[in-house]
Amino acid sequence: MNSLVAALLAALLLLLLAAWRLVWRPRAVARSLARQGLQGLPYRFLAGSLTEAKRLAVARRRGAPPLDAASHDIMPFLLPPFHKWVADYGK
Repeated sequence: MNSLVAALLAALLLLLLAAWRLVWRPRAVARSLARQGLQGLPYRFLAGSLTEAKRLAVARRRGAPPLDAASHDIMPFLLPPFHKWVADYGK
């Protein structure tokens, strides 16, 4: 009986910890950043901004011009989502 109660308490603790890390904490960070004036993409449970990052990467590969040998700005080619987000939301 004691081991069953201990197992249920451990499972409940793990569930609460997972809910805190996956739901509450990201929302709290987003609210804190919004209070400081930093806006960004809305929080999406587990997926985050992966769908937009994938869409931007595919779009960048389709219409990518060749790299300019004189330019050292490779950020738009390596991380197109980051480059777009910096342009949209600032540094």
